[in-house]
Amino acid sequence: MDNFPYLPRLKCLLFNNNRVCRIGENLEESLPTLDTVVFTNNYIQELADIETLATCKNLHMISFLHNPVTAKPNYRLFIIHKFPELKVIKYCFNSKSSFFLCCNYCCCYYCCFFFISSVAESLSSLYT
Repeated sequence: MDNFPYLPRLKCLLFNNNRVCRIGENLEESLPTLDTVVFTNNYIQELADIETLATCKNLHMISFLHNPVTAKPNYRLFIIHKFPELKVIKYCFNSKSSFFLCCNYCCCYYCCFFFISSVAESLSSLYT
């Protein structure tokens, strides 16, 4: 994904269900106001492929759901480290510890559902 013309008003890129496997460099030059990037269900495999987005300083929401890169160890910590200005990281949590690790950075359906179900489970264990 590269070779974008200069698009100063473009704020959101949605690349769902494509075969994106790499992200081009220097996106901040052609898309200076980009604040949302969604790569759900693509083929992004390495953390280095994501790192090229770190030059986009206006990014507030990012999603890599259903990409091989999300299975990498320390994926969420890498995202938080490289993109400190992010407000939303969409990711499906599969354990209580991974939820609480990133609860300050994520606000999505999966996150809220997991939180509600974990609270309900905790409360039910108190009263049984």
